[in-house]
Amino acid sequence: CFATVRIMPCGDSITYDNDSSNSGDPSSVRDGYRSHLWYALQAGGYDVNFVGSVVAGEAVIPPFDPDNEGHPGWRDDEIASNIYNWLVSTPADIILLHIGTNALDSNPQDVNNILDEIDRYETDYSAHVKVLLARIINRMSYSATTTLFNDNVEDMAIDRIAAGDDIVMVDMEDGAGINYSTDMTD
Repeated sequence: CFATVRIMPCGDSITYDNDSSNSGDPSSVRDGYRSHLWYALQAGGYDVNFVGSVVAGEAVIPPFDPDNEGHPGWRDDEIASNIYNWLVSTPADIILLHIGTNALDSNPQDVNNILDEIDRYETDYSAHVKVLLARIINRMSYSATTTLFNDNVEDMAIDRIAAGDDIVMVDMEDGAGINYSTDMTD
C-alpha cells in the first residue's frame, strides 16, 4: 500500500485552462491539461491528490481533482514570491512547473528563484519535493526567445541537478506531440 502522492500543478493560464478565448467562462469549467492528466493517472492506478489554493474545473465531467496553482497572466517572478507559502499551506510531493510565458525574456533567474524557494521550503519543513520542470510551450508563431529561455532554464536545471536538486526536465516545447497549428488557442 502506497501513500497518496500530492501533486501541485503550478504555473500561469496554461495550468489554469487551455484556452484564453474562454476568459468569460466560469472557473468551474476551466481545466487546462489537469483533467486529462488526472484521468490518465487514475487509469494507471495511481493514488494522487492535486493540491493548491486555486480551485478550477470542479464542474468538468467526468469529475477530476480541481486543486492547483494556475494563475492566468502571472509571471515567473510572481510565482517565485508565492510558492513557499503555497507549499506551507498545501504541501506537495511533486510540483508540475510550467512558467515563463508571460513577460517572456531569455533570463532563467526567476525560475531559479522559484526553485530556491522550493529548496527553502524543503529545508524548513524537512520535506522532499520533486519538480517536473517544463521547457515551456512555444507560441503558435514560433518564438526564438521561447527556445532561448527554455535552453537557459534547462542549463540552469542541469547545474542544479548536478548539485543534488530533484528536478526532471519535461520537453513541452518539442516533445509533447503538440501540433501548434491545430492544438493551440492560448
